[in-house]
Amino acid sequence: TEYAALMLTCFVLLALGTGATAVVLRPLRREAILTAIAATALFLLAVFPTDLADLSADAVTCGTPGRIEPCTLAGRVHNPLSTFVFLPVVLVASSVCVRSRREPRWRAPAWLALFCGGLSVCAIIFAGVYQRQTGWHGRRWTGLMQRSLVFPALLWTAGLLVVVKSRNGQEVRVL
Repeated sequence: TEYAALMLTCFVLLALGTGATAVVLRPLRREAILTAIAATALFLLAVFPTDLADLSADAVTCGTPGRIEPCTLAGRVHNPLSTFVFLPVVLVASSVCVRSRREPRWRAPAWLALFCGGLSVCAIIFAGVYQRQTGWHGRRWTGLMQRSLVFPALLWTAGLLVVVKSRNGQEVRVL
């Protein structure tokens, strides 16, 4: 579509930011690896753009009579990957919540994770109600759901970076 260059730029910038977050989280091996997986998925989303041209069809509709455009390998890769990217972020947030039970310094990002998780649930419910009221279907549903998850994920990641501790135990203010 006419927004392809903008989406490519967004995915590359998100991949770079998430990769930088993985580097910052390096002392937390498991969380750093999961964050690097999310960064890789975001980069692959830029490499494999969706095969969407009319905002009503996606890889899920491949082979159906109503499909107005051909399905591409890029679209078939992009479709599941665009949802998979959130799994590592949820696992990192869950890991921080578990850490917070043993280490008090992780309590603030754990509470922020719970808040952002609640925000995501509310956004998805609101998006579902909005979709039913307007009658939108197909790809618009998927796009709205993913965007409902992006803001809370970015908010939580920023909050996590704000409270990351330096070597001497002092807080490092990233923002």
